[in-house]
Amino acid sequence: MRTFAVASCPVCGCVGDKQYEHLIDGASIVAGEWSGRLCRNSACGTYWLDPMPVPEDIHKAYATYYTHANGVTDQRWPTQLERLALHIVGGLKKLWMRALFLTAEREELETMFLVGLPAGRVLEVGCGAGALLRRLRDLGWAVEGQDVDPNAASIADDSIRVHLGELNALALPSESYDAVVMSHVIEHVHYPVELLRECHRLAKPGGVLVIATQNVDSYGHSIFRDSWIGLDPPRHLHVFSIKSLMNTVDSAGWIKQRTFTTAARSGGFLATSRDIKRSKVLKMSGRESMSHMFFAALYQFTARLNHLRYPGAGEEIVLIARK
Repeated sequence: MRTFAVASCPVCGCVGDKQYEHLIDGASIVAGEWSGRLCRNSACGTYWLDPMPVPEDIHKAYATYYTHANGVTDQRWPTQLERLALHIVGGLKKLWMRALFLTAEREELETMFLVGLPAGRVLEVGCGAGALLRRLRDLGWAVEGQDVDPNAASIADDSIRVHLGELNALALPSESYDAVVMSHVIEHVHYPVELLRECHRLAKPGGVLVIATQNVDSYGHSIFRDSWIGLDPPRHLHVFSIKSLMNTVDSAGWIKQRTFTTAARSGGFLATSRDIKRSKVLKMSGRESMSHMFFAALYQFTARLNHLRYPGAGEEIVLIARK
């Protein structure tokens, strides 16, 4: 995979200090080692890969990536006992989230905070196999997606229109969408400001933008460091702080409404980071082990307590803006 050097911060242009070296692709899709820098500017704090894969080669890092699968991770039909166990575990997870007062926030994340807004026309940037779009469609939204991966787009429901190709090259009509959403996409993009400017062009006046992405200042990053799932080299080109994401959105012409962090999905992120720390492998298929589920519940609890004390340390940043 070809690369190019990025010595200065892609968001603010300041010098970055070498943060990590000898990182490897935990998904074992591409070979090689990767390094990352952290911006020195206290008003920014972006983390980025240096060197960074060239845009023409980055597709190689997604050849068998889990976000571009159809969600079927085990072809074997579960036994009656396994179905009962899954039912019990699912119920316990729901009870645990209620006990931590995270149920409502988790549900809002799963629908990108569009519940309560008048249903209109929504575009998901980087829609993958369309799971989010199916949820939004059930809420009454007229849904469309965009993705650069033809395999992922082909998996999406036939009733969902997916625009295949780079968003800036699609030349979609201006002021067409009441909402534009991107869930864990902006960290994969070489030129985030340009992408957000195109989203601004596509949104109707008063249209909403909702972004969810990893938080470089998160509790999980502080614990797991170079094993943190949020780094995910070489696919995550940038990992934002609250300040740097706000600055990026400002540069694209959007008007911020709310920016905050959430710990509502921290358990799975941190349990996966623990798995990476132990085995150096990002597991992308198969059912969760009992060990993984136990640690996910434990980390969900500790992350919740930490977030109550440090509201800026949630695993995910959520930004909501309007045109």
